[in-house]
Amino acid sequence: SQLPTTANGTGPHTITYATPGNYTAILTGTDINGCTKTVSLIITVTTAPSPPIVSNSTYCLNQTASALSATGSNLLWYSTSVGGTGNSTSPIPSTSTIGITTYYVSQTVSGCESARIPITVTVIAENTVSLASSNPTLCPGTTLTNITFTTTGATGIGIPTGLPAGVNATFSS
Repeated sequence: SQLPTTANGTGPHTITYATPGNYTAILTGTDINGCTKTVSLIITVTTAPSPPIVSNSTYCLNQTASALSATGSNLLWYSTSVGGTGNSTSPIPSTSTIGITTYYVSQTVSGCESARIPITVTVIAENTVSLASSNPTLCPGTTLTNITFTTTGATGIGIPTGLPAGVNATFSS
């Protein structure tokens, strides 16, 4: 189809198309003597690639973070959703402050850059555990009473170690 936009006067001229397809551009130039020259060319507008595939990350405060990753080709990383200059080096997020930081990444396929997609990094407070409620000394055959710990941010316990035979550890919220 013919380009529905014209540009007159001294160039360069920029015409932007968002709809994929083939367009015929007809360029006519007239010199100071009134002689004209017409040239036509086909402009192909391709479909933008899909954004890369990302996964959000969560870290504890001051935990060592890994470089962000995404699945795609020729990735560009940004700190804003629009504007700015992309960086091909994947950022390593800071974990020194609690909160959420959003990064953006795009991919470039066949010279066309995709839309940016957000990838969020959440930094949460570290779990805390209080001292034990007691440090009992028992005689053989004496019943052990519950020993409690107070936690902040814990959602369970790992595999308890160092417990004598017959002693179990449980978590209750």
